[in-house]
Amino acid sequence: MHPLEKLLAVRIKQIREERGWSQAQFAEACGFSDREVRHLEKGDRWPKADTLDKLACGLHLHPKDFFDFPWPSDQGDSSHHS
Repeated sequence: MHPLEKLLAVRIKQIREERGWSQAQFAEACGFSDREVRHLEKGDRWPKADTLDKLACGLHLHPKDFFDFPWPSDQGDSSHHS
């Protein structure tokens, strides 16, 4: 798993927990199954843009809020950045 995938998965779970929601409540608010939420929170799948949009709409957030986490250090390697 790429570090960004893990950071995004942790952030999605963090948002849910900040609201005090169960995975089932989170899934219902966003129009997903409990299973889909588990996969997102474990980082099993990188969410597509429409998935992030659906999550954002269900949570009344801007999609950029999912990326509000500390970025890993580049350690001098910029080969994967534009």
